[in-house]
Amino acid sequence: STYSNIQGIGVGGNINSIQKLFANSKKTIATKHTIETTIHKLEKLSIEERIIQYQLKPDRADVIVPAAKIFNFIMEKATIENLIVPKVGLGDGMIHYMAKSEKNK
Repeated sequence: STYSNIQGIGVGGNINSIQKLFANSKKTIATKHTIETTIHKLEKLSIEERIIQYQLKPDRADVIVPAAKIFNFIMEKATIENLIVPKVGLGDGMIHYMAKSEKNK
């Protein structure tokens, strides 16, 4: 590829859960391998099994595999090996942006 060492930024509940469950929780990086591990381990389980084995909330257990597949697809197409996971939600970022915009008026 033309670019090397491209990193993405992943925010929101799904990537936070993926990073917490399958990455080194001390780091704020989710690798492509982490995403692939998530898909491999969770897609063979029922939603109920995901809730029990990984303590996922029901509304997370049903969407985490499709989300991981989307992250994997984007990482493949953009040739990204790592996602920086700052552990803030999308809503947090939007509120910060709006507050900053108001301050600059």
